Amino acid sequence: MFEKKYNIPVVCDAYIDLYNACNIGCKHCKFERVRCERIIKENEIDYGIYNSKKILICYSVDPYPLGFEDEKRVVKVIGELHKRNNTIVFLTRRAECLMQDLNIFSTNDWVGVSISEACEQNSEIIDIKQMYRVAKNKGVNTWMSLEPIRNLEFAEYIIKEFINLVDFIRVGKDDLNVCDWNSIRDKLKKYECEKVFLK
Repeated sequence: MFEKKYNIPVVCDAYIDLYNACNIGCKHCKFERVRCERIIKENEIDYGIYNSKKILICYSVDPYPLGFEDEKRVVKVIGELHKRNNTIVFLTRRAECLMQDLNIFSTNDWVGVSISEACEQNSEIIDIKQMYRVAKNKGVNTWMSLEPIRNLEFAEYIIKEFINLVDFIRVGKDDLNVCDWNSIRDKLKKYECEKVFLK
């Protein structure tokens, strides 16, 4: 997911999807358009192949599917990965769920929220901010995935709201819908710095 060409400070060695499918229902999700399975099941994980790696959780599905909040799968999986000296780069749309699990993360890990104007399941801004504040107080690294972006105003609003709360923000385009990304990107360049990275 993270490519060096974007100069993002976190480059992962591998990714793990905790489940085989997602029910968050993001309208822009390119994975859900091609995924035929609709019954959510836990993916089997071969922990033996992950040693001293930087691992993204999750890549194509949210780690907190709706209705699975009490499974504590995130805590179990990260606990096993930490035993093997792995660093976790975590991303979800559900800040309120992540908040409940912050104690499992170490100061080497990264926690983040993905937010988009094209998703009806974004966490409330107040919940996202609270999660980031608690994470920072615990010494956990923070980031945000702001994509896909369809209009400049939304991107600017989110950047201004969160730039002082997170270590970095990754801003990306919508691959499935036509928009003037080059124009939006040019206008966002004024924010590009060591904390804001444009795809």
